[in-house]
Amino acid sequence: MNASNPMRPRGAESRPPFGLAALVDPIGVEEFTDGYWERRHLVVTRNRPDYFDTLLTLSDMDHLLATSKVRSTDLRTVSNGVETPVTDLVSADAGNMATAVEALYDRYRKGATINMLFLQEQWPPLTRLCQTLAVELSASFHVNVYLTPTASQGLGAHYDTHDVFVAQVHGSKHWRLYEPPLRLPLPSQPHLTGGTELGEPIAEFDLHPGDLLYMPRGTVHQAVSNDRASLHLTIGVQPVLWADLVCREVERMVRVDERFRESLPVGFAVDDERRRAAERLAAELLADLGTAVAAPARVEAVLAAGHRQALLGRKPDLWGHLLDLEVAREVDADTKLVRRMVPAELTVDGDRAELEFHGKRLRFPAHVEAQLRHVMESDGFTARDLPGPLDDGGRLVLLGKLLKEGFLTAMR
Repeated sequence: MNASNPMRPRGAESRPPFGLAALVDPIGVEEFTDGYWERRHLVVTRNRPDYFDTLLTLSDMDHLLATSKVRSTDLRTVSNGVETPVTDLVSADAGNMATAVEALYDRYRKGATINMLFLQEQWPPLTRLCQTLAVELSASFHVNVYLTPTASQGLGAHYDTHDVFVAQVHGSKHWRLYEPPLRLPLPSQPHLTGGTELGEPIAEFDLHPGDLLYMPRGTVHQAVSNDRASLHLTIGVQPVLWADLVCREVERMVRVDERFRESLPVGFAVDDERRRAAERLAAELLADLGTAVAAPARVEAVLAAGHRQALLGRKPDLWGHLLDLEVAREVDADTKLVRRMVPAELTVDGDRAELEFHGKRLRFPAHVEAQLRHVMESDGFTARDLPGPLDDGGRLVLLGKLLKEGFLTAMR
């Protein structure tokens, strides 16, 4: 299948990846990470209505709705903060396709927002966006899409427990941001709206097509569409948190040190002497825990766990892999190959080299290190281009394995 095949989804063809630099431009990446990331919101205005067209357009959204799975819980309507999966819009006995689609659009015509969750799982331009951002920020990403009719509001004022980039694609929305009641909340600390006073907005503005908003998790926000339908992407970020790594280390200590699994002294809640004994033991356990976690070997292990979490949080880039498996049968010295857009690490220890990607490790003899590094760093190559002492047969075996395992793809 080549890039001109009309059945191939738009955006699947090769093009420079849309990454962090493009999202925050003209703010530089370093300025963004140092001055805004997890600190304060950012609004980028561009006067470039077509800026996000390579990611999604209103026409694309129309296509997605026309061909979407109306039985999916990832498609829903939102009105005044009430979320309704499309599967709930029709009764089971009347749940045919026509009825469900019409029910969806009926809600939209009456002012409800259409919300598609995790669109990166089915729309290649957003898949590539999330893959690129995952590599750059060492985090996991997802994209939800909101299509709001004229002068309407979907979700009420709330905060998210993940960082958010909002990319305005079509129309405009009026946004109000409020002080976070809790800075950088954990996923277990969702926004509780009951009785919460919003106070005065800390920022109020319109987003127009091509504009971008970044909000650290915890930023309370609400938005209303203006004089035409609004379409925007909500790009959610799940970074690796210290809290997760530290909690896992504490759980590890509980498993390996039986003292943490013992009960408190019998009767400690009613006996002062036993309560004081419990306090001394608590101080001892917490001190030992701190010492153990801070040991150099454990610090290294904690960071290694964070590294693994960052790698495993990225969806594999396997577009065209079925075709590659067919190509792998016929790889020769002139077959043009290229590394997939996938983060990977090559380590060499003694007589063994390991290539880690897609959550797995491939093992090779150490003497092919030069060939592996060439494959990792080249924009495109054939077996003839590989350096080192391998003969033609050995090069084809190496490239065939990397193609079959999904590290390489055939250039088409």
